[in-house]
Amino acid sequence: MYNRPPWTYLKDQLPSKLSWKCKAREAINKYWKVNLQRDANSKTTLKFLCIPYLDIGKPHTIWNSLPPNIGELRKATIKTRLCTGTYIFQSQKARFSNINLDSTCLICQLEEEDIIHFLTRCPVLEGIRRESLSVIKRITISKIGIGNWNSNFHERTCIAQLILDCQQLAPYNILPHDDLFPNSIEELSRNLCYRLHLKKVSSLNVSFS
Repeated sequence: MYNRPPWTYLKDQLPSKLSWKCKAREAINKYWKVNLQRDANSKTTLKFLCIPYLDIGKPHTIWNSLPPNIGELRKATIKTRLCTGTYIFQSQKARFSNINLDSTCLICQLEEEDIIHFLTRCPVLEGIRRESLSVIKRITISKIGIGNWNSNFHERTCIAQLILDCQQLAPYNILPHDDLFPNSIEELSRNLCYRLHLKKVSSLNVSFS
């Protein structure tokens, strides 16, 4: 399973205990990394997650950059649910409901509620979105230039990808292959997702009260 040499080979060329542990761990992680990425590629709910960066034993940027307090943990949990497709929108409820459920956004009543609508379009959330996204935009432009921003980020899907997992944009040369850049906007995007979530919840409570 892990493509290790047979015992007969090891009998003649016995490695040290430390060397064997390192090679065994490397082989095990490589095997499960391939399986993890293959399974993730088959899940449409993970389309906003940068699957090539998934690795065994290495936390995602969402968790890797997290300060140790409960408030930030709540924010990271909401963003993780958005990235992994487990944050339920009205469009999903309508698709999988046994009754004739409307997919229209319950707080703006204008169009179908999906992740793109939630992150980039819903007018009820626009005030929060504009405030946080303007800072993310400024940092991104400082890295790629205004021309590249205008060329690539007129698509709302691309903006959603920037918010959720910007590492996915590097292979397409929309963003540079820079390990530091995701960390520079992670706190901002985490706060944005959480504030949008809180605004949605409070708006729904008002609507149904």
